[in-house]
Amino acid sequence: MTSVLVTGANKGIGFEFARQYALDGARVYAGCRDPARAEALNALAAAKENLTVHKLDVTIERDIAALADVLNGASLDILVNNAGIGGDLHIYEPATSETFEDVLRTNTIAPVRMALALRTNLEKGDGKIVNISSGRGSHARHRGDGIAYCASKAALNSAMYGLSVLWKDTKLIIVMLAPGVVITDMNPTGRLTPEFSVGAMRDLISRLTTSDNGRYMSYEGKDILW
Repeated sequence: MTSVLVTGANKGIGFEFARQYALDGARVYAGCRDPARAEALNALAAAKENLTVHKLDVTIERDIAALADVLNGASLDILVNNAGIGGDLHIYEPATSETFEDVLRTNTIAPVRMALALRTNLEKGDGKIVNISSGRGSHARHRGDGIAYCASKAALNSAMYGLSVLWKDTKLIIVMLAPGVVITDMNPTGRLTPEFSVGAMRDLISRLTTSDNGRYMSYEGKDILW
């Protein structure tokens, strides 16, 4: 049975990853900050015994450590680092220091901490670390808005590329995926449904090999300019 851990699984892209993998019979660990308020996710867990809901604020290291303890050394095939915040996305004003720090802590630092905490589990499984980035992490696509958000995704790409180099002699495969402009709370005017975007990304994830390690790609599998 494929095992998958999804962060930020209570809504949007994260929920859709958890839902699709659970429906396909995978063992899904669904992390979210406030499980008591994750109604749709709890309903899914009630219907699918192969999915469990776990308290996980990715900015709190004790939450990450607690979830690693739950896995108790079990193998993990796929880590989907999805949790993220928009911060100043679509805002054409420099972010406050507080906003900048919150965005970097959630979008950049937390995924790295997740990968470090679960490295042993991943090395026992298929070892795919999938980071939900954004096309806005590309310098070539910068429009001048969302300075903190875009910087956080560019930094995520750089940090995870760094891990892909550091761990290049292992079986781990680290990629950064841009899901497209998906209809979510963060992008209510998006063009793609979560179902379509996640379906495309899951197909891409299923076909990853070590030759893909370190790539920054669209949900269609096309390389994105850094």
